Parts: sequence; structure tokens; C-alpha cells
Amino acid sequence: MDVKVDHLTKSNRVKDVSFQLQSGKITALIGANGAGKTTLLHMLAGILSPSKGTIQFDVKKEDIRSLIGFMPQYPAFHQWMSAKEYLVYAGRLSGLSAKQAERDAEDGLIRVGLDPVIKQRIEAFSGGMKQRLGIAQALIGNPPILLLDEPVSALDPKGRSDVMDLLNELKGKQTILYSTHVLHDAEKLCDDVIMLHHGRMIKRSSLNDLLQLAETGEFIVETSAATDLAKKLKIVEPTWEIQQGNGSVKLHAPDYKDVSLSLLKHMYAAEISFTKIAQVSQTLDDVFRKVVEHESLSRSL
Repeated sequence: MDVKVDHLTKSNRVKDVSFQLQSGKITALIGANGAGKTTLLHMLAGILSPSKGTIQFDVKKEDIRSLIGFMPQYPAFHQWMSAKEYLVYAGRLSGLSAKQAERDAEDGLIRVGLDPVIKQRIEAFSGGMKQRLGIAQALIGNPPILLLDEPVSALDPKGRSDVMDLLNELKGKQTILYSTHVLHDAEKLCDDVIMLHHGRMIKRSSLNDLLQLAETGEFIVETSAATDLAKKLKIVEPTWEIQQGNGSVKLHAPDYKDVSLSLLKHMYAAEISFTKIAQVSQTLDDVFRKVVEHESLSRSL
């Protein structure tokens, strides 16, 4: 299900944000604390009303609530309930029959790895267990749209990996928007990225396009003939910056589109063997910092 956001504004927390979520895709909402991620998600979930702008779904307005699964950053629960009781309660509130709510509750607890504590009171849960329960609650009724606010923030590495696997399993089946400041997770999972900074959207792009921005003109060649290769490259490629290391040569090429092919030709001509040629890439974190720096510079001019 597609979601279209036009010029969405809320006080000074979200400022004139427009984008579209495409059906079946996972979009990562990236930004530092205070960037406006939670406010934006709350408006999409119908918890907050925008000061300006519109949110359009592919359904009638009265149907929207039942089609959204929302997990807040800090889920709140009735502590005296068991995990299953809470999920059945959430399912009934969302309009499910008693039988369907019970079935969804049991399935949800299995999916998030809480089935061993199905009857345990929530008051005894750890922070990570409550985070898992919050995700299970968002999945009740199999809503076509999932809005998740920092879904892995309180989880240990195993829990984070489990949730990432679950979201990957849902990819293509549900439209998912989740906020995160763990860019490594976004890089592994999402199709698209929305970057927020001080309430403004500073970048909206597919992950593939962003990763192309992450490419650099730096390459590393691992070879036992590092000295010979460095000397050769300084002669045949005078525009390249060459640094010789211990068993390797690092180079920076201004125009790096055909560097690998050129390297192979030069090494073949000089009869130099190698074990590895690798292009040095930036992380999504590096790209985010560069986009923020560019936005700050543009606004100061």
C-alpha cells in the first residue's frame, strides 16, 4: 500500500516534509536524536495532527487505523497482563474477533521469540523483551503498513539480528517505515532512505543510489611486488595518487570508473601478480555526515 506525504509540518519539529512510501518496500528514516523522526511517525500513525500538509493512503479515511501497525520507541504496557493477554487485548481493540486475536497473539509471540514466556507477566520482562512484545503488537492483524520507531534500540546483538531477519521476511509483503540511528542496520535491510536533520528532509533516495555516492576513487591492491607496482603506476598513471604499504599499494584515481581494468592491464604488462583488488567504499554513516554537512553549508550561504 502506497502512502503519500505532502508538505507535512508540525510546529518546529517537522518542517515541510514530502515523500512517498512505495508498497512492499522498506524505508529507513534516518536522523540524529531530535531530528523529528518520532514526530513524523506519530503523525503518520494518526497520534499527532499536522500543523500543515497532508497524508494520503490508498483507502478511505475511516479505514486507516485498522491498516497501520505502530510500535512507539518506548512501548507502554499493562504490567499485570501476560504477553498473550496483552496481544489479544490489542487485537480486539483493532477489530479482530476473539478467535483471530488469540491466533494472531500466539503467532506473533512465536515470530518475535517470546513464546517461552507466553503466560509470564509483562512486569517481569526485560527492556529487550518489551521491545519484542512491542513489535509483536504492531504485527497484530497483519496490517499492510508498519510504522516502527527504533525497533532494535533496546535489543542485544542476537535480538537485533532476529528482528532484522523478521523485517526482511516481511519485505515485499508490507509497506514498512522504521526509524533508526544505527545506519549499519539500514544499509543491510532497506530499499529506500529518508534523511532528517533538524526537522527537514535533507535526502530522499534509494539505497542503491546512496551506496553509489559512497563509492570513492580509492583502491587497494594486495601484492608481493608492491614496490614494483608502485613504481610502474607512477609512470603510466601520473594523475593517480600512489601510496606503497607493506604488501599493498593504495591509490586514488580522479576518474575511477575503469580503474580495475586499467590496473589489470598494467599488472599483466609488467607480469605482476596480485591476491586482491578492492575499492574502498564509505559507509552509509559517512554519506549521512556528508549530506548533513552539505545541507548546513547550503543553508548558511
